[in-house]
Amino acid sequence: MWDQKPLKKSEWDEVRYDLEHFTADQVAQTVMKWRQRRQVDGAPEVSASDVMRFTYARSLLNAAMADEDTAVQKFRADVLGGQLLDLREVEGWINRQHELDGPPTRWVIVPAPPGWRRGDPLTDTTRHAGTAVQLDYSTAAQDAEHCIGVAHGGILDRLQQLSTSLAERFQWRPAQATVYTLTGRTPLVSMLRVSQSIGGSSQRITISADPDVPTELVASAFKRARANLIGPRARRPFARGIELVVHAAERPGLDNRSLWHQWNREHPDDQYLSPRAFRQALSDATRRVSAQTWPVRGDLP
Repeated sequence: MWDQKPLKKSEWDEVRYDLEHFTADQVAQTVMKWRQRRQVDGAPEVSASDVMRFTYARSLLNAAMADEDTAVQKFRADVLGGQLLDLREVEGWINRQHELDGPPTRWVIVPAPPGWRRGDPLTDTTRHAGTAVQLDYSTAAQDAEHCIGVAHGGILDRLQQLSTSLAERFQWRPAQATVYTLTGRTPLVSMLRVSQSIGGSSQRITISADPDVPTELVASAFKRARANLIGPRARRPFARGIELVVHAAERPGLDNRSLWHQWNREHPDDQYLSPRAFRQALSDATRRVSAQTWPVRGDLP
């Protein structure tokens, strides 16, 4: 959804009651009116109802386009006999098909020797771990996603390739695409996705947003993610702390006492009275700038 917040059932019921009775052209007009409104300077604040209506309208349009996809139509005709499954039947159907397809195929990547041609045997596979292609799907019991390995050339392998293609085309999750293909259930598009990562010497917040997402909602999502990572009251690194980190990073061969002496010589109006005070200030600044605790070089008396 827009900001990945769950919506009350009553809220979605209200939206569906209006939009499910629209024709495709009327749904498209809803999208166009939204875009025109967002392009007007001084447009009124976006309401929760506006957001839900647009999100649902976009979801309906995507599902309608997917219904016309020849690969989707052929899979449903060949595999499902033209009869869509009920959501509650998905997990059982996948498990039965998994038994019919056979054990998952494991793939390896190996270096080809000089002069190798397609069709020649490859024997040196002992150094490479195998991987299996997996099909993602959801169940009726809960919105949690599951995955299962697939056999190359089997029905689930075909479904996995189709789901991956649909997910890339319509910005769905692969699990949503799988359930859509089997049931016709309209996937709710994710207009705004936020992920957080911690690695190395930094933390990152990654936001993937549709151009139609209002900027204030993007800012709100970033603010929440930032609070999760560094706390709701975290302040920006202060100028003095940044200079301390730069001072130490540019002199990697010096211990803390030498860094303290050089700092005081170069900053006569901003000196530290003791090496311990300098060490503590450098430690605090490094921790804030790097978003993690770094060891401080050496021990000071």
